[in-house]
Amino acid sequence: MTKTLPEEEEPPTPEEKDITLVFQIGNTKYWVNDDCKEMDVPPMILEGRTFLPIRYVTEPLGATISWDGTESKITIELKETVIELMDWEKHSPNKWG
Repeated sequence: MTKTLPEEEEPPTPEEKDITLVFQIGNTKYWVNDDCKEMDVPPMILEGRTFLPIRYVTEPLGATISWDGTESKITIELKETVIELMDWEKHSPNKWG
């Protein structure tokens, strides 16, 4: 069965689709909507804080993530937003002078 959209109704773009991510502490399996996937490291709780492998959170949302080994820096890009995560020892302000 094929659904035909009225002319004034456009199909949703990937950015407009609902995405549900489900993670379980200690489990390498996770779900993107109804698709079960596997990651190499499970989410964990350490000293009362929850840690999630960032790649498995950002990529299903449409972001790109890259690693620069020379700079010890992770760059996440989603639309016009850029987030950089750096090794504090290499990039602390007292070394920027």
